[in-house]
Amino acid sequence: MTQQRLWGDTQGAVLVEVSITISLFLALTFGVIQVGFLMWILSALQHGAEMAARCASASDAAILAGQNLAVNPTNCYNSNGNAVANQTSVQQYAAQQSYGLNPAPATFTVSTPACGNEVSASYPFSYLTSYFFSSASLTLSAQSCYPG
Repeated sequence: MTQQRLWGDTQGAVLVEVSITISLFLALTFGVIQVGFLMWILSALQHGAEMAARCASASDAAILAGQNLAVNPTNCYNSNGNAVANQTSVQQYAAQQSYGLNPAPATFTVSTPACGNEVSASYPFSYLTSYFFSSASLTLSAQSCYPG
């Protein structure tokens, strides 16, 4: 085969074009999927933190109004006390309210700063590329403070 004939040969052109464009298309597709998954996890964590902070504050209001939570427990409290005393109940409620994420209750922390009852979440997020690269992870966090 002569050099002139090799330069004019176009039989493999489509294969080269497809191999370049398919890799870009797949990278873009998986990137959009990852961003969607990341946003869904952030939304689930935020929802769990907001609902648990609100529930803890509503339970505090019930205690201050004289309701005996040992007789009529709420979702966050199972006896009289404050959010710190019932931290486990608040954490479990936050985990239940995190849509379909199903995080461990230890993902959430409960505190009582000046703003009221605060629930924070910290969740490790692994990218799809973490199967290929070990350092591809990110810690997502959510926080909500509800006045008591």
